[in-house]
Amino acid sequence: MSCPIARSIVMFLAVQVASAEISDSASARPALELLPELHMSADLSRYLLPKNDYFREAYFLEGEVMIEPVWVSYADMAYFITVFEINPNMGQKGLRNVLFDPLAVNFAFTTIFEFRFRPLMVHVGEDHRCFHEIDRKDFPTVYWNMLYLAACSRTMRMSVFGPQVVGEVEWSAERRFAWYARWGVFLKGFFDLTTDSNVDFENPRIHEAQLWLRYAVLKRRRFVLASLGRTSVGAWKDGDEVRAYWRQVFGVENSFCGRMGGVSLFVYYFLDDMPPHQKFQSPYHDDPRFSKDRLLEIGIRLYL
Repeated sequence: MSCPIARSIVMFLAVQVASAEISDSASARPALELLPELHMSADLSRYLLPKNDYFREAYFLEGEVMIEPVWVSYADMAYFITVFEINPNMGQKGLRNVLFDPLAVNFAFTTIFEFRFRPLMVHVGEDHRCFHEIDRKDFPTVYWNMLYLAACSRTMRMSVFGPQVVGEVEWSAERRFAWYARWGVFLKGFFDLTTDSNVDFENPRIHEAQLWLRYAVLKRRRFVLASLGRTSVGAWKDGDEVRAYWRQVFGVENSFCGRMGGVSLFVYYFLDDMPPHQKFQSPYHDDPRFSKDRLLEIGIRLYL
């Protein structure tokens, strides 16, 4: 192969495969394993500091349940994973008899091919999400399919990050740091194989990049205090106009890391600039449907 870059990539993959085979032989584990891992999490949070009536009504309580089975692995390097998420949302109706008002429910189903190398992991995935309202028609149903490529640290999952930090004798910056970077393109018509409405409906997004970082600031026995940053930047097309959108999240997590899982108390603060869309306008202000600008989120999360 004449291309130096391609030759380097091939050599890197060959070394990783050889290392995985040597490790597999040494541990006498089968090359092919069914259901080697299961990751789960569930959280409940409360939003504060709404900047107007729409935010007060739309964001009050929110929960999320995530189930991530690893269906099959090969040679401790290649993994096939699916992720299912459900995210119910409750608003606040302060002037009515019902304070907790179910407003929406969101679903996500993600298919991931995960490749674990020594320095990092690589994901090739397809992310399907849909957003539904409950007993109302203020906004249209939205769904999309996004094809993405991601790279991340091996401690990307909190169930791996926490035990590593609390069990690490050497308090090194490298062991305290976790990261995840992703770029995705929203499939419009799935490469002209079908109509847009079958794979992407009422979704102005074209593509999106995401980066999040977690850094353990302090640890005390099995407790870990970590700072978190999450950045999203993308392109949004409304008619003939294309413009950028972004979201920045700053957070702090205080976690107890047990042997089988853990629990985290978290605080997140949102800043964003989501473009207006004719069908996404709130009945009160010109705030886009998916904006959480200047909201403060406080919650608790259990994870395995």
